[in-house]
Amino acid sequence: MLVLNCGSCHYKGLAEVLEYFKRYRCVRCGVVNDVADVSLKSWLGFNYAEYLNNIIAFVMGDSFEALAAVGKLEVLAGKLSAGQIRALKDVLANSFAKGKSIRDIASAIETFVRPKDLFAVQNGEVVLDENGNPILRVSAEARPEMIARSETTRAAANGALETYKENGIEKVRWVAALSQRTCPECEALNGQVFNIGDAKIPPQHVDCRCTIVAVVE
Repeated sequence: MLVLNCGSCHYKGLAEVLEYFKRYRCVRCGVVNDVADVSLKSWLGFNYAEYLNNIIAFVMGDSFEALAAVGKLEVLAGKLSAGQIRALKDVLANSFAKGKSIRDIASAIETFVRPKDLFAVQNGEVVLDENGNPILRVSAEARPEMIARSETTRAAANGALETYKENGIEKVRWVAALSQRTCPECEALNGQVFNIGDAKIPPQHVDCRCTIVAVVE
């Protein structure tokens, strides 16, 4: 079960997960909803407004190393150019400020960032299959929503962490979104406590919905 807002009857409460990170059924009205329609607050699982300034500061100052291209080859292989990274920062900062849904964020990424097909690269070369064709890692169609989910999780976690530091918090706890489809890595991390200086930061993987919370002793 998962706590989300129903887009049909607007009931806020438990929902039955039909396809994790994809579809859920409202326990009140029975309507099947798409996870992409939920607000950032529902997606992240906490009220991020109190961390908003630090979240936006993180977004605007981060290098987005996992997404950013290094050199022309990686641009051709589908990693994001410097201009695309700037556009992504603007989309994410605006989306957090306005509390957009994952679908809205993905749509803005598709429109303004325009990510392309992402191909595998290894040792400075595009990886080819046995027929000599580039190996596709993620299609251009799928990338906007994947980026929206993963990068909002990462930005929110880092913004929260900075806020904890500013308030003298010394430890944080990893909280996983537990279900039948929770990955073994996230399930193993659930409940673990880390010193704030060397804490692991979500996302653990693409589409990760884990969070970190302050430990107050």
